[in-house]
Amino acid sequence: MIAGHTALGRYELALSVAELTAREQPDDPEAAATLARLRARLRARHGGDLLRHTLRGLRVDVVVVRGDLFDQEDANLVVGFSDTFDTSTDDVVISRESVQGQLVDRLFEGRHRLLDDKLRRGLKEFTPLGTESIRAKRRGRRTRYPVGTAVAVPVGTRRVFALAYSRLGNDLRARSAPADLRLSLERLWPTVALHGLFKPVAVPLIGAGLSRIVELDRTQLLLLIIETFVRSLHQDPAVCPELRVVIRGDELERTDLSAVEAFLRAVDERGLTPPPTKVS
Repeated sequence: MIAGHTALGRYELALSVAELTAREQPDDPEAAATLARLRARLRARHGGDLLRHTLRGLRVDVVVVRGDLFDQEDANLVVGFSDTFDTSTDDVVISRESVQGQLVDRLFEGRHRLLDDKLRRGLKEFTPLGTESIRAKRRGRRTRYPVGTAVAVPVGTRRVFALAYSRLGNDLRARSAPADLRLSLERLWPTVALHGLFKPVAVPLIGAGLSRIVELDRTQLLLLIIETFVRSLHQDPAVCPELRVVIRGDELERTDLSAVEAFLRAVDERGLTPPPTKVS
């Protein structure tokens, strides 16, 4: 089946079979090699890596790529949300240009109510903080959940991890702080380990968009994503085989990849104990 799908150029279908085979036969080197080749071929369709580092002693890669989050067809995705998990892309509650807006358009064909339904099912596992009145919040969803809530939304054979890292005020402005983002990322990785089917996970530069965290520059945001991921490996070394941070071209020129390389080298020198990133 893998060979047939590959011959027809249907790499995503071949990947699903290869992932299942690798899970069922974890000690089979040929199954692992086939899976690695398919993942590399899918990555090659969307441009090369900017940075790739295999953590010493683990079969876990940390990768930074330039491109489009929604082109990472072999990976689960992380998408940032506010604490109300709004999805209406009316350019008032949610901008169509935001990652959330693109999620609705590109994976749900513009049907935000379909995404709403899946979010509601996932959010049943969490206790809300409260509900705003219609008078206080006239548009969008009104039930608030704790910052750090991470919901695994099934999309085909993948998962989209909807991560609440900001608070949406009743003025419809999203606000977040470095501590909010750190907490949210720390809670994200256990959810990825539990629901991610051991697929690569692709993450945008969370905090750099419309609900930007002005206290942190893009390099600090990237380091915080990677640092919290590395720390999570203390609790579960099998969170995922690859953390892939996807950076847009306009973000890249303001991102210092040499600092990220230095950070990862320091991680290797210290084992899994990363140096502090000076982000509180």
